[in-house]
Amino acid sequence: MAEVNIYIGDKLRQRRKKLNLSQDDLARMLGISNQQIHKYEAGINKLSASLLFTCAKLLHVPITYFFEGMPLNNNIKMDCSNNLRCTRNTPLAILLVEDNPVDEMLVKEALTTCDKRTTMHTIHDGKEAIQFLRKKKSFYSFPRPDIIFLDLNMPKNCGLDILKEIKNDREIMDIPVIILTNSINPDDMLKSYKMGACGFMSKSFDINEFNKNIASIVNCWSQAMVLPSMQNDNYIENLIPVLQEA
Repeated sequence: MAEVNIYIGDKLRQRRKKLNLSQDDLARMLGISNQQIHKYEAGINKLSASLLFTCAKLLHVPITYFFEGMPLNNNIKMDCSNNLRCTRNTPLAILLVEDNPVDEMLVKEALTTCDKRTTMHTIHDGKEAIQFLRKKKSFYSFPRPDIIFLDLNMPKNCGLDILKEIKNDREIMDIPVIILTNSINPDDMLKSYKMGACGFMSKSFDINEFNKNIASIVNCWSQAMVLPSMQNDNYIENLIPVLQEA
């Protein structure tokens, strides 16, 4: 398997250099030492599936990038039967960050009209939401959210500040954030998308329209999209073609 490690390490080095990152830069991003990066790129050490998955996200490439063009000899068999699947067996876990009880009730009501199963937990303070996401506060047994509905206009915390904090944290930056707002401000919309929001939605005064929009979001993220929560450690392994000794 040494030649596989060498090939993957070389692909890692190529992508790092294309992004003008040093080994020190990549080491800091991954929270490991420079020496470890050197060994991975040289093929001396094998990248674990979870670390390779993290590298793909940080370097903005699909995980299949590391295997593209890999030459196979007679001693290696590649089994690609375990591909990335879009199958959800659990309800879509939604975190609502909203300080207005009326809007909270409207979102809850909208979710009851959805065909897809959902669970929702509401936090009324942006900083408290960050603490929850970083697991510094325990809120019963609610799981790590699949998506976040974030109110843009909260008296205590600006939604854009909370969005920035989420997207600057390597541990939680992968969670999709959808901005909810009572009015569409072009500047806020552009800032939200530039800061990493996955959507920007107006809280329509038309209840039927609002319910329809919420249902569309739920259908998209629970059916069409593959989310990190859909994979445990074994599932992450399945993201990578299985290389076996023939």
